[in-house]
Amino acid sequence: MSAADNYNGWANYQTWNVILWMDNDEKLHDIALKVSSYKEFREAISLLYAEFRDDTGYLYYALAFETPDNVAWNDSSICMEEVDNWFRCRGVLLNYKERKQAEGAKEKDDS
Repeated sequence: MSAADNYNGWANYQTWNVILWMDNDEKLHDIALKVSSYKEFREAISLLYAEFRDDTGYLYYALAFETPDNVAWNDSSICMEEVDNWFRCRGVLLNYKERKQAEGAKEKDDS
C-alpha cells in the first residue's frame, strides 16, 4: 500500500472513519467491547439503533446504517481485514488488562 492509498495509517478514509467512531464514541465503543468482529458489531447496531432513543428522545436511527460522518457501516471500500484486526488487537489488550487486574486483586487479597 502506498502512502497515497492510505488515510491516517488505515487503508482509506472509510476504514479510518468506522474505527474512529468505534474507538471514540462511548455508546459505539461499549457495543464494540461486547462483540468479537465487525460483522457482529454491524448486526448489533442495526438491531439496537433502529429503535433506540436517548434520555432526550433523540432517535439514533441513522447510526444503524452509517457513522455520524455519513460513512455506511457496510461501505464496500472498508478494509474488513484491518477492521477485524482492530477487533482482534482490542480483544488481546482487554484480556491483558483483565489478567493484570485479576493479578492485582489476588496480590491485594494475599497481603
